[in-house]
This record gives sequence, structure tokens and C-alpha cells, in this order.
Amino acid sequence: MSTLEIKKELHEIIEKGDAATVKGFYNMLKSYLAKSENDKMIAESEADIKAGRVLTHQQVKDIVASWRK
Repeated sequence: MSTLEIKKELHEIIEKGDAATVKGFYNMLKSYLAKSENDKMIAESEADIKAGRVLTHQQVKDIVASWRK
């Protein structure tokens, strides 16, 4: 099934669905998108750690202190 066909079918499901179905689908999709974004950030963070792009606790404290000036 092509992406276009999937989109059309999803539109039909949403148009025909009752309020509970639409809200359930919306909540499921929002949860999936949030998880995907979190997974992406975790992968980027792990790559930074492996590459040594990290700060010490003191460096972070100094950065935060500079914001307050």
C-alpha cells in the first residue's frame, strides 16, 4: 500500500469515526511521535557520549551560573 493510499484510508477512518475513536487515534499518534522524538534524542546523546562530547558537572554548574549574571 502506498503512502498516498494509507493517507486516504486514514482520512476516511477519521471522517467516519466517532469522537472516542478519533480521540483514541489522536492520542496514540501523539504518543508514538513523542516516543520517536525521545528515541532520536537518546541516540544522539549516546553518540555524543561515545565521541567524548560531554561536560563535567562543574562545567555545567559554571554555565548555569553564567546565565544568572
